[in-house]
Amino acid sequence: MCSLALNAQDTSKDTLSLKRGISKPNITPVHPFGMFSMRLSQNFRTHAQKGLSIDLTTSSGNVWSEPVTTYLPTSTTERDRLSDIIFFSRQFFFDPEVEPAKVYELSLDAVLKDIRLEAIIGIADRQELRVGLRANLVTKGKFPFTIFSGDEFIEFFHSNIAGGEDPFARRSYGLNKANISYTDRNGNTMNLGQGDFILSGIETSYFYYPSFLTNERQNFFMNFGVHLGGNLSKYNTSVDMALSSSAIKSLTWRDKNTFSIGLGSSLLRKNLVTFNNDLDLGTNKYIFNIEGHLEYAKRSASGATNSIGLNYMLQTSYHKRNEFDYAVLVGVRRQVTWHHGASHLYDPLSYWTLIYTFTKKWNFSFYLQQDFEVNNAPDIQSGIRLGIPIN
Repeated sequence: MCSLALNAQDTSKDTLSLKRGISKPNITPVHPFGMFSMRLSQNFRTHAQKGLSIDLTTSSGNVWSEPVTTYLPTSTTERDRLSDIIFFSRQFFFDPEVEPAKVYELSLDAVLKDIRLEAIIGIADRQELRVGLRANLVTKGKFPFTIFSGDEFIEFFHSNIAGGEDPFARRSYGLNKANISYTDRNGNTMNLGQGDFILSGIETSYFYYPSFLTNERQNFFMNFGVHLGGNLSKYNTSVDMALSSSAIKSLTWRDKNTFSIGLGSSLLRKNLVTFNNDLDLGTNKYIFNIEGHLEYAKRSASGATNSIGLNYMLQTSYHKRNEFDYAVLVGVRRQVTWHHGASHLYDPLSYWTLIYTFTKKWNFSFYLQQDFEVNNAPDIQSGIRLGIPIN
């Protein structure tokens, strides 16, 4: 009887160690620019970590865009003239041989894998430290290593369920390709293909869960974070810094059912410190992110918790929006989406994510993420997370 009691108590401690507020893995969208910098996924936990736990997350996102060349005239007079012309017609009123301009080229066709290993360390009653390593792998996205985010599944869905036949001209270029080609406005180049592995960076985060902003009786909690990221790839060797805050409100009934709402935001300063002549990965040095999250969790008689969550994320654009007012985009125009490789860099990115989590001694999550703005960066993403308490 003592043995059974102790086992039950340990299970409860393990569950509480992992299920502290809303269960959410790192759902940062894989982006061909974003993967080289630190990017934040909001923390919706209500309490600091007790002891140590390890999180391993892997995700897979399909990025696609037809080749696009973008000219940025340097003359103020030419910029003013082009701003009166709708962007998809400007190439017919602009001669790059005559007008001086900066130029960049971008072509995307790959499934990007994101791999994250993170240690979550409780350092005080209301404080925790996280140290993580992130890496990326460029693949063709073939089955069975890629299922939901592969070209074949996406085009099957378009042809048979929604979207129509080849709405983004993927089939015109061929499925299951792995090629990312980018030349920035300064002449620096990046070419990635099948099997290219990138050690993207290391990240540290400090979270504080203040007692004066917590109301245990009303199930209201807040946390604040300070983040520092070192980018290690040859395309971006720099240091990023960010601040974040989150609020969580929960409602529990019959002791085993919990409905939670989370709202959080963060502000990231890219390339606060730089060491090399890095690739131009966006003219916006500040990236603002906001997330809203709804979760329903049910605790079983055995002590396990099943959670279903819905997350919405909005992120500011990589390039400054005013530049698009005079940018000249040139492409093949097989489909109406021909310009997305460049135009989406000037638009805010938004994603909806559906998350399932099972928590007992370990924590297992699976998620599907969709870009309903159809800018294909990425189009669809899936991921899994395994959380393991160490002590």
